[in-house]
Amino acid sequence: MLFVFAVSAFAQISFWIAIWIGVRRAAGDTDDAGGMRAGEPRPVSVVIAARDADETLPELLDTLARQDHPVFEVVVVDDGSHDRSAELVAGLSDRDPRFRVVGNPIDRRGKKGAVSTGIHEARHNLIALADADCRPRPGWLSAVERAHRGDTVIVAGYGPYARSRSVLNTIVRYETLATAMMTAGTIGLGYPYMAVGRNLSYPKEIFENLRNQARGQDLLSGEDDLFIQEASRAGFGVRYMLDPESFVVSNAPESFRSWIHQKRRHLSTSRSYRISVIALLAAFHGSSMMCWIAPLAVGWPGVLFLAAKFAVQLPVTASAASRFGEKGLVACLPLLDLAWLVMLLAVTPIGVLFPPRKW
Repeated sequence: MLFVFAVSAFAQISFWIAIWIGVRRAAGDTDDAGGMRAGEPRPVSVVIAARDADETLPELLDTLARQDHPVFEVVVVDDGSHDRSAELVAGLSDRDPRFRVVGNPIDRRGKKGAVSTGIHEARHNLIALADADCRPRPGWLSAVERAHRGDTVIVAGYGPYARSRSVLNTIVRYETLATAMMTAGTIGLGYPYMAVGRNLSYPKEIFENLRNQARGQDLLSGEDDLFIQEASRAGFGVRYMLDPESFVVSNAPESFRSWIHQKRRHLSTSRSYRISVIALLAAFHGSSMMCWIAPLAVGWPGVLFLAAKFAVQLPVTASAASRFGEKGLVACLPLLDLAWLVMLLAVTPIGVLFPPRKW
């Protein structure tokens, strides 16, 4: 039994060292890309899928109108809204021709179909995706365009949640940070497997090349992960942005019920992950669980195994939190790590077996 726990601790140490190396490489790759950009900035088409989003759209449209990128358009795809979402965008387009709204056909209803419609309607080759409840910083599009360099690549970015004074908000923000670390780390190591759709960019030709090949066409969400996996297999490069101007903020779920619904949607995607990805994720989270069980199972040797895990995880997380602007989460790391693990154990089976039907 001691051997099993020792192997688990060794696995956790190895995983966190690999994440640290990967994040550093991802940061260096993006810095190199920005430094090598030359010539006129390329135009960008921002695609937003929106359904009943009239409460959040005004702030998003305002932040997009203040982007410092010289040439861009915003295509908002109205996915059958019953509120004033379409009217809000139409009213803005009368004053600012960079903005326009298009309707999503009934046979394409759903976020995936709405995004596809928006990309089809986009006038520019370079696509940037965000959600209707996001608030990009003024330099977002410029950072996205710089990160593409002259390559045909996919560019993924960080989508943090706004801070508020609640236990749930702290847990959600830590989970988002940990996921971003894993995303940036695996991209930096050359094994990308996921990205967040609220901060993602790629040229049209990649989308056209892969849209009929991606798995999980029946899934409600999470197709961005599968898209990244297929793109990597097809030989397309993936780059991660760590420029703070590239971060796209949105509001965190305000109740455990809404958060669990969100996680069910996200975790339901794992049914379509490749076996190698599932195996690595199982090893990562399984070894973490074993480290937490160790003190209860074998006493003081188990405490040492858990301490060894955090002796590496703590400085790695602190380094990444500094890059992602989340230093305040480090002080509560052990408790947040445990809460994240418990959430995964509780929600993953539900998300896989009973995926939600509404996005």
